[in-house]
Amino acid sequence: IASFTTAHADIAMGNIIGSELVQITLILALVAFIRPLKGERKEILFYGISMILAVILAWLVVLDNYISRWEGLLLVLFYIFFLMYIVKRDKKKLEQKPEKKYKSWKPLVLFLIMGIILTIVGSKLMVSSIVAIAKGIGISEYIISVFIVGLGTSLPELFVSGVAAWKKNYSMSVGNLLGSNITDPTLSFGIGALFVKGASLNPVAGPSIIFLMVVFAIVVGLFAWRKKIGRFSALLMLLLYVASFWFI
Repeated sequence: IASFTTAHADIAMGNIIGSELVQITLILALVAFIRPLKGERKEILFYGISMILAVILAWLVVLDNYISRWEGLLLVLFYIFFLMYIVKRDKKKLEQKPEKKYKSWKPLVLFLIMGIILTIVGSKLMVSSIVAIAKGIGISEYIISVFIVGLGTSLPELFVSGVAAWKKNYSMSVGNLLGSNITDPTLSFGIGALFVKGASLNPVAGPSIIFLMVVFAIVVGLFAWRKKIGRFSALLMLLLYVASFWFI
């Protein structure tokens, strides 16, 4: 949102592409080195195909190097319908889990407010810093966002997925990475567009998303075929990440 409202939509787009690329290649590989990841083929294909569809939708939106408020709304609606579908699909599983009860909801509201404030302040500082760095070294805001900001904003996924894999909670580890790659190009990108009348995007974004789709297809296909990501597959993920420096 901070990127859009300050007329720096390239930072938002670059951050999303960079974050998705890092999560599905570098972080997936690092987590697999900690402990090889396993999954059910049906679940891998469901979330993998959903992830690819989300990226294709984002690609269609940026084809004209411009995103409007209505296109942003379309992305948000896609995510809402997807979320409603998986909640309905997994309703029985959710009902079987014991609900954690809190003595008081007031601390939760306080943490929520603090989180929102810190996120807003941090986002503003991040955008202004990227703009200053880009001007200082003569590199586009988009490229810096893809390779630096995208890596930095993916660290929480690395921590969560790594700990989950170490504890052999493969569903959480894999779901965290694949789920994030559905949320970013739809909800995150769409909400930002809703706050402005429209925003121009870097022409490089289109080809970058095509490369991202190819990477997604390779990873999902390999994962579904073998039903796991071992250390050999992790090496391929690392090679795909290195290749991105030439293709994005």
